[in-house]
Amino acid sequence: MSIYLWLKFFHMIGVVMMLGATFCNGVVHFTAMKARSKVDRFNSLNNILTINKLIMFPGFILIILPGTLLAYQAGFSSNDYWLLASVVLTVVLVFEFIWGFKLEKKMETLTEQYVMAEYEDYNERYNRVLKQAMPIGSTATVISLIVVYLMLGKPF
Repeated sequence: MSIYLWLKFFHMIGVVMMLGATFCNGVVHFTAMKARSKVDRFNSLNNILTINKLIMFPGFILIILPGTLLAYQAGFSSNDYWLLASVVLTVVLVFEFIWGFKLEKKMETLTEQYVMAEYEDYNERYNRVLKQAMPIGSTATVISLIVVYLMLGKPF
């Protein structure tokens, strides 16, 4: 198999990992919001961080490195606007990942503190952070789908 096909294979694996992790995070966030016990909420948030570390971050690497080599090997240039838009949106996704990871870690820390001792304002503090995190996850999902469309359709 050619190097191009190997790069494409790893790039697509990265896309699947990234989209899968984004979807799983949404489902697990929903589970965390509906958790009846504080331990269940903590475990759900811990699962999100694990998904990010083991699936989403490696997915980003598999998107960016082989994707860059693919574009170079295929002869695409920055004049290919679909590629330029995809690169810009991927950079936005990286920043959203970093920002979202920090917020999710903050939610986990709040929940861990709550598990150890009762905090009267826990729900208020948690929901404040959650309201910051939810748009990031929603935006990341939409941007991911747009990037997939741009990569597959190459509309412009």
